[in-house]
Amino acid sequence: PLKDYHIIEQELLAYDRALFDRPQIIGLNKIDTIEEERQQEIFRQFQEVTNNPIFLISGVTGLGCDRLLQEVWTKLDNMKNSELINQIV
Repeated sequence: PLKDYHIIEQELLAYDRALFDRPQIIGLNKIDTIEEERQQEIFRQFQEVTNNPIFLISGVTGLGCDRLLQEVWTKLDNMKNSELINQIV
């Protein structure tokens, strides 16, 4: 999974630096298919390379999806508020 993350990062940079610089949220999907010990190992690996929020999720069971969506809404609200403040200043 970490290798794929690095590939995606490089693709974002190559496509548009501004897109790469936007806030990111990482959703590690299909956790229902691996053991909890492996889930935690992958989670720790991501924590070592990024400060972005990381969520273990399962689209099949819905595990973790509510927390992920809450983070998305929070980030979007913060971006909206930041844009409004920048327009006023």
